[in-house]
Amino acid sequence: MLRGLRILLAGLVASSLTLLLWGQIWRELPVRLPEPRGKLAVGRVALTIVDPVRLDPLSPDGATQRRVSVFVTYPAAASSGTPAPYAPGLWKSAIDQTLGSNSLFWKRMDRISTAMRDSALPADGKFPLILFEPGYGKGALDYTTLIQDLTSHGFVVAAITPTYSFSRTVIDDKIIPSSGYGAPDEDDESAFEAALTQTVVPVWIDDFEMVRCGLQALSLPILKAVRDFDRVGLMGHSLGGGAALEACARMTTCFAAVDIDGKTFVASESTKARLLIGLSQPRDFQTTLRSIKFVSPEATFHEAESDLAFELNPLLLTLLQRKTANPARTIFRISDLTIRHFNDGDSAASFP
Repeated sequence: MLRGLRILLAGLVASSLTLLLWGQIWRELPVRLPEPRGKLAVGRVALTIVDPVRLDPLSPDGATQRRVSVFVTYPAAASSGTPAPYAPGLWKSAIDQTLGSNSLFWKRMDRISTAMRDSALPADGKFPLILFEPGYGKGALDYTTLIQDLTSHGFVVAAITPTYSFSRTVIDDKIIPSSGYGAPDEDDESAFEAALTQTVVPVWIDDFEMVRCGLQALSLPILKAVRDFDRVGLMGHSLGGGAALEACARMTTCFAAVDIDGKTFVASESTKARLLIGLSQPRDFQTTLRSIKFVSPEATFHEAESDLAFELNPLLLTLLQRKTANPARTIFRISDLTIRHFNDGDSAASFP
């Protein structure tokens, strides 16, 4: 019996070591995100937008001006600029710090390559502006595949990472950790949802208008490619998607909004063109508002539109039931629905 137990233990140890070795090898292997399908090259720049009047209720002291990190992707002149890393500068350090001992299960950020270009010249023409917010606990970089595809089809996309709600944000070359106000305790579900509805979501809603105004005030060559700052689209995933629907109802400058699998914590009826793309099963995020169109392209999991399939170890994806046969196809279906919705929502526009 002891001999059999030793054999079993030896087998378990060998299997564990094999999995650890395979995980380390997988982590080091390079991966390229799915290529954007549009005709336009994609440029990217990182900006910080500061609200000149609003104090940030999510900051630890509540007396700091609201500031957010924004990655702006824009149609670029072909072959200009240099390849853009997935997580530039301090963002790689911020993500590594967040992952900590769990980093073994995640692809190294410097092993993920994109189709984007740094310091790229803007393409000729004028393009509609989309403001994007991530899901709770995620940052703008987690949606790179989707965003670079939208941009390649002729959109300027300003992707916001909500300060103090994401584990670590990079602003002005400093790593800013989350706060108890921006990332409330999730142990008590009712208290957590109340904190989101009463404190977090209102800040995220206001961030859309803050970023729109902040970008309009900047004198950057790439922003001259924006067709009209007074006619913008809003978009987001999960909590960011719910915020986008409500912000669009409030903003006179918003012509349409897209929510990817986001619960409508705060939402008003509106005549604006608003779309909720449902992914999760069961359909926890289906809306009861008559003014919001609901579509369900396929049954999948809540983060299927993000880069999770390219970031997380495939074995763990399987164990967590987060693996899809063709993640790029799912992301591109969402991109197609988004492009069509913004096209339909703005009869004055003719998008590529």
